[in-house]
Amino acid sequence: MPKTFAWFEGRKRPPSEYEELTVGLHFGEEALVHTRVGTWTLDNTRLANVPWEDFRDPAQLHYRSWIALQDRAERELGATLDLARTAGFVDGLDAAWSRDMAIFVGGLAFAEWGVAMAMQYVERFCLSSAVGQAAQLQVCDELRHAQRALEWSDALMGAVGDDDPARAAWMDHPALQPLRKAVEEALTITDWGEVVVAVNLGLEGLLQPFQRELYLTAAREQRDMATAMLGRHCWVDEERHLNWTEAFLRLVIEAEPANREIVHGWYEAHAPAAHEALDALAAGFPFGGAAAEAAEIARTELTKRLEGIGG
Repeated sequence: MPKTFAWFEGRKRPPSEYEELTVGLHFGEEALVHTRVGTWTLDNTRLANVPWEDFRDPAQLHYRSWIALQDRAERELGATLDLARTAGFVDGLDAAWSRDMAIFVGGLAFAEWGVAMAMQYVERFCLSSAVGQAAQLQVCDELRHAQRALEWSDALMGAVGDDDPARAAWMDHPALQPLRKAVEEALTITDWGEVVVAVNLGLEGLLQPFQRELYLTAAREQRDMATAMLGRHCWVDEERHLNWTEAFLRLVIEAEPANREIVHGWYEAHAPAAHEALDALAAGFPFGGAAAEAAEIARTELTKRLEGIGG
């Protein structure tokens, strides 16, 4: 009796647990059900001639291993944030730092939510079950980040009654409006491959290193270890998202040289909005010059990332 899926036969090595549970789960034929939201089709992206089931997430995560990983992470982060609140560490932070960081963290939680919505679209319409798995786990990560960010924003802000300062900042704060615009425009894209480029390469490729540097470097200088811990935990996930995006783009470019121009065109179309968002955040939340330094690091890392995928 076969001990694995038939399509693995003839390979020199047996499939990993990740491959058994992730690869080859799409039927590969046109959908029978059509909805108003959209329909899964074999030609729903301009990217062509790609062996979609050859994609592998470098992290090799599936749902069970992701749950185990994030259970440990949530226990660590939850204990840190709880201690910071209950032991009075928040009260000892600089008032201006707490106020500005509360607005920054709370506002960006809405961006995390928007990225999650974009990746839900990728998961639904992509042509690779392994890409769909990576996108779906990213959805879960982004929602986790948004929840923790709002929780920590409330702690930094203090008692505010029924007000929702994070939402107010997302809707009205001048420094957040370019980011809000970039996120909302990304949610109108209908080609799932373009969504990956616009969101994970262009926007997240800048935003996440920027947040990492602010949360880790600037927060430690302010003796705000809870914000630094939040940044560290989020970056572990976000680096994984950036890595699967790189692997995805290398696959589509190597499979079909003509895809390079398509990817380049998508990036050029969406990169200005991402850079405008980063510039506005750095100017609106300077944090004593730390934001400008973080933004420069983010730009440098994105340049290297583009070179790595042949951009």
